[in-house]
Amino acid sequence: MKDQVENSKCANDTVEILELLSESRLRRFVCSEIPDWNEAVSAYFQNLRVQNHLYPHFHCFEIILRNRMHSVIGVICKDLNWVSKLKYDFDILVPENLLQKQDCRTNLRKTIANAHEKVEQEIRNRHILEGDLVARLDFGFWTTFLNKPYSTLLHDKGLFKNVFSQFCFATPNLVSKKEMQEIRELIHKIRSERNRMFHHEPVKDWQQTILDINKAMNWVSKIAAFKFNSFFGEFSK
Repeated sequence: MKDQVENSKCANDTVEILELLSESRLRRFVCSEIPDWNEAVSAYFQNLRVQNHLYPHFHCFEIILRNRMHSVIGVICKDLNWVSKLKYDFDILVPENLLQKQDCRTNLRKTIANAHEKVEQEIRNRHILEGDLVARLDFGFWTTFLNKPYSTLLHDKGLFKNVFSQFCFATPNLVSKKEMQEIRELIHKIRSERNRMFHHEPVKDWQQTILDINKAMNWVSKIAAFKFNSFFGEFSK
């Protein structure tokens, strides 16, 4: 009788958890055709612990890459406030006659316009600064410049060489297509894992993700990577 009561209580608890967390969310953590919802709930909460562990790594790398790319592209454009001006003058980044895919231009313009709108809603009592806009642009905006057509147009002006200045390039002052692809693939892998985390998808291999982020961070700045690891390195083991 006691066992029946306990089993009934467990069943009721499971029903309530499914209602509150949603079956669709928990189904991502089911490993068999016949769902064991108790195991799925445990896996879900364990995944949250792993995400909490990963968050500082994604956060710091995103800021480091964003700010370095902003500075390097600013030098290329000869205007450190280039993000603020993109809404009105896209040619400051890439002249229209050099950009064959106009949808790329349109998409970036929409992203910039959305960032302006967000900042204007949040900041009403002072002038909008370049840094306000830079902070509102998501990771995908910055990684866009590592893809064609931007990577091709900006590469010759030193985009890869100066953003990833600590990468071990085979030839000084020259970035090969193979090296560009190696950099691009790792950054997009990190971005994919970041998106999985922020959408509460199951983390595949958190230890490898930390190694990937640390590697990419060192490509951008060994100093920043060292400083970050002096605080968070112990959690990577």
